[in-house]
Amino acid sequence: MSKISKHKSHSTRLKIAVPSDGAMYEPTKTFLAAAGIPLIRPSPRSYVASLANIDGVEVILQRARDITFQVEEGNVDLGFVGYDDFQERRIEGGNTVLALSNLGFGRCELVVAVPSSWVDVDSMADIADLSVEFRESGREFRVATKFTRLAQRFLFQHGVSFFNLPQISGSLEAAPAMNYSDFIIDITATGTSIRENHLKTIADGTVINSEGCLIANANSLRSREPALEATRELLSRITNAFDNLGSVNGTNIYDQLSVKLSI
Repeated sequence: MSKISKHKSHSTRLKIAVPSDGAMYEPTKTFLAAAGIPLIRPSPRSYVASLANIDGVEVILQRARDITFQVEEGNVDLGFVGYDDFQERRIEGGNTVLALSNLGFGRCELVVAVPSSWVDVDSMADIADLSVEFRESGREFRVATKFTRLAQRFLFQHGVSFFNLPQISGSLEAAPAMNYSDFIIDITATGTSIRENHLKTIADGTVINSEGCLIANANSLRSREPALEATRELLSRITNAFDNLGSVNGTNIYDQLSVKLSI
């Protein structure tokens, strides 16, 4: 454990990471306000904030893609993040657990999108067959994505073995047109950008459905009663405001987290 993690674990305050900008910031802010615990941010340039109506809470605004790591390291106790980011960046068998899923905001899909000109490609089976043809001609699929872990697993599961994942920055939708990739695996909420860039999704090409979720570090919360009390209050306010959030996969959140978080 790092010196930072040791220091953080002794704090009595509950530390919560919230996306600082991008597509998740405003929806998370709106969600917290609807739960009766609005985010109090002194200024747009302030990256340390608090929650109204809950004492002993410090909110740290972080880039969305960094939140899972910060929770896993114990630098913060809880984090609001997209389920897609959590599944891409989580450590298997690590300390981070899913506290609340399906929070109702930030809905999107991670999908396979191929050029519209691929008129005979309508399924992952078609892509698997085409990957073999590419291989026989001495090529491999180039797949542009920012979700390399999820993309690789999905492609393997669907029999696509011959591919590489080139590093591409910026928007991915133009990658096939620029000949940087053959197709993409990217996030979409409406599909508009995909269609406008002459791409199409395929019927069984959804890698993951995603929306906002709350994740927690089991170890960082143990034996810290003030932080645990703030966690109880947070979960209570959220589930009271949104009746459908009282369970994760059909299990009561208090039952699910009681062993891991001692709440």
